Amino acid sequence: MKTKRFFLKKLSPKHANSNYLSWFNNDDVKKFILAAKNKINLDELKKFIKDNNSKKNTLLFGIFSKSQKHIGNIKFDEIDKKNNSVFLGILIGDLSYRRKGVATEIINFFSKYFYLQYNISNILLGVDKKNLIAIKTYKKMNFRIVPQKKNIKKSLLMCKRYNFEEKVIIGTAQFIDNYGINRVKEKINLSQKKRIVKNSIKNNFNYFDTSNLYSDYINVFDKYDKHKIILKLYPEDNIKDYKLWINKQITKYQKIFNTKRFYAIIVHNEKFLQTPDFDIFIKLLIDLKKNHITKKIGISIYTFSSILKNIKKYKLDIVQCPFSLIDRRLIENNLLDKLKKIGTEVHVRSIFLQGLLFKKNVDPYFFKWKKIFTYFRKWTKNNHLSNLEGSLFFILNYPKIDKIIIGVEDVNQIKALNEAINKYRYIEYPKDLKSSDINLINPTKWVL
Repeated sequence: MKTKRFFLKKLSPKHANSNYLSWFNNDDVKKFILAAKNKINLDELKKFIKDNNSKKNTLLFGIFSKSQKHIGNIKFDEIDKKNNSVFLGILIGDLSYRRKGVATEIINFFSKYFYLQYNISNILLGVDKKNLIAIKTYKKMNFRIVPQKKNIKKSLLMCKRYNFEEKVIIGTAQFIDNYGINRVKEKINLSQKKRIVKNSIKNNFNYFDTSNLYSDYINVFDKYDKHKIILKLYPEDNIKDYKLWINKQITKYQKIFNTKRFYAIIVHNEKFLQTPDFDIFIKLLIDLKKNHITKKIGISIYTFSSILKNIKKYKLDIVQCPFSLIDRRLIENNLLDKLKKIGTEVHVRSIFLQGLLFKKNVDPYFFKWKKIFTYFRKWTKNNHLSNLEGSLFFILNYPKIDKIIIGVEDVNQIKALNEAINKYRYIEYPKDLKSSDINLINPTKWVL
């Protein structure tokens, strides 16, 4: 494994050499590492490596420079998927690599590694209360001090959570008056829209899913430094000049969103894919990508037929598709793995079935699927999960999903989202809690 500047290798006894041994002559190492307070020799180093490699829930890696110099170690103990945690210990032994961001780079790598490989999102470490430099450094890495089960007077327990905020895209379809089956509130006014955007960015939810169909967005987005816009374009009927139409849309929304470059521009009409004009349209989007108007291009779909073929054919970067506990088409026949294998960025939406999973009293149209909803509510209750957590954790169980589109109607829902993310833990879901009935899982088929 490797990071931008370093290689990571599983340590073996052969790595116990004079270079490794020399680290323990340093006073800082002796001061804050308990084992280093006694004199260490090569045999003890070899035994340390062998003992840790033999432990079931321990991983011990050496950190190596590009010139293959062994500069430090990182060790993980008590790898616990059920309790969503792993304990970290790190030592940068080579003094010339201290205070050069090595720990930050390595720990950030492993934060992602443990989520992708183990579904573990919390990395814990103990730090001596007197080691003020280390505490300050860990806080810069987004570690926070958390309560300890055992009260250890001389040390603090700190925790770094995986950056789930980077996975979340705030959906703006709710800005439409009648969007969402659970919608009972009045129209979201300009002030509320601005508060949603501002509060999202404040909570590090910087991605926004927008469309030329959803809202005019005028005066909603101020000049933020961090916001990233996904613009979905739904081509109007009878467009005579696609280049002119697209350029007008780009100019319009660059101004409205206060951005020069979009994170992605996505085709918002799946049926358009079947027309001859789609080839023309995609070539124009590719030109926008070449000219750095957008970082990526893609398509939003409801059905999954021929999607792999079309992504390859049109060199699309992103597919946006429905996925939920009830609608599992994305993971059938290893489709998600196949999409990732060809380098596709996968964005999922409708994770709550447009709010249907939150609704206690459903429309008569949904009565024939009542058993599914009853099963879902009973299962979440038995597992001490809210409906939000039960729906969201299922999606987070699939780390290969790059982004999750979540629509909100007010700032309280942003707070609830944050709280749910912080509670994430891996949990097994019933295999039969799903449906393949297109009349349920595809909202465009609903008759209400």
